[in-house]
Amino acid sequence: MRIMSAVLVGSAWLATMSTCSELSSQSVTPPRPKLSSFSTTELIAYLGGDMEKSRPKKPQPVALVDNKSNADVVALNKLRLFRDQEIIDELQSRTKSIFGDDDRKEVGNSIETLRSLANSVTAFIEADKIVPQDDGWSTIETEPLTDWVKRQKSYPLCMEERFRTQPRAAFCSGVLLGTKLVLTAAHCVQPDNGGENNAIRISDARIVFNFKDFQKPPVRVPSSDVYRGVGFIGRRHEGIFDWALILLDRDVVGHSPAPLAPVTGPKESDPVLVIGHPLGLPEKVAGGGRVVRVGANSFLATVDTFMGNSGSPIYSDEGKVVGMFISGDQDFVQDRQRNCMRSRRWNDDGLKGEVCMRTTPFYDELVPLPPTPAIVGGQP
Repeated sequence: MRIMSAVLVGSAWLATMSTCSELSSQSVTPPRPKLSSFSTTELIAYLGGDMEKSRPKKPQPVALVDNKSNADVVALNKLRLFRDQEIIDELQSRTKSIFGDDDRKEVGNSIETLRSLANSVTAFIEADKIVPQDDGWSTIETEPLTDWVKRQKSYPLCMEERFRTQPRAAFCSGVLLGTKLVLTAAHCVQPDNGGENNAIRISDARIVFNFKDFQKPPVRVPSSDVYRGVGFIGRRHEGIFDWALILLDRDVVGHSPAPLAPVTGPKESDPVLVIGHPLGLPEKVAGGGRVVRVGANSFLATVDTFMGNSGSPIYSDEGKVVGMFISGDQDFVQDRQRNCMRSRRWNDDGLKGEVCMRTTPFYDELVPLPPTPAIVGGQP
């Protein structure tokens, strides 16, 4: 009896094992977890650390090595169920810019009110990068943002950085305040006989409208949107003062001057937004900023700005210019594990802000606008 029972039990065990073997041999796709359930560290680790390097399309299971725990390996193997681009998109959705979330948007993706404000904003581009064509358009020489960053910093942008492949060309921004008058930061351009090391001579710069919404080359704008600066109505570049009012070679057509807010503003906690050309990119709109401190001639605001935003107008929530961005902190930091550059991030806690010029120092030059320039010919 015991022998028979043992045989029956043994047969049942063999049958069970056979069934398990058959099931294990079948291809069963496990359900995919949500990408949001993985940490940023896990996503980056799965992509190989250096996201600039390509990985095999079908990565092998991650082995347990060195500093990886069993939990790490389990998480990394689950990520094999996703395409690389899905993971990169998830990382981009988490990436934050200078203050809190990255609020930069394409002009074309903004509401009509913001598109109208952006119509007054200009890009400053070196003259030798603009080639007029016979068809009434001008071609602008550009390069991908990540290539430019690599030349400047020796490392490309990390893969999750926004706008990394967009074409860049501008070195500063500006805003139209009169029919032929543009405001920008003084450190952007100088008189032809100026002696500053970094500012570009006014005759070597072009003021360009409609450099916006480009995703890749070629970049072409109407030649009628390209202007030259012929002199300065006023300019001051010392200490906190960093402004220049540039007289254009002709009246601007198709773009309206931006409205100027009363000189009394802004006030602490006022909401503000910035429009310009961060990193020399096509025009971007960035809302969500707030004024955190106000001085006699300047203020700090939590606006998402980068190199290339210098001269960008700062707008109030009423759509009026309350100031101009002139200086910020370091744009990028090196990710040493991946050998790439990523945007520097700050908590949006109101303790830090970017330096903006109030309209106070040059308000008298603009209201009322002088009928003729007080300074011409590129002279200081």
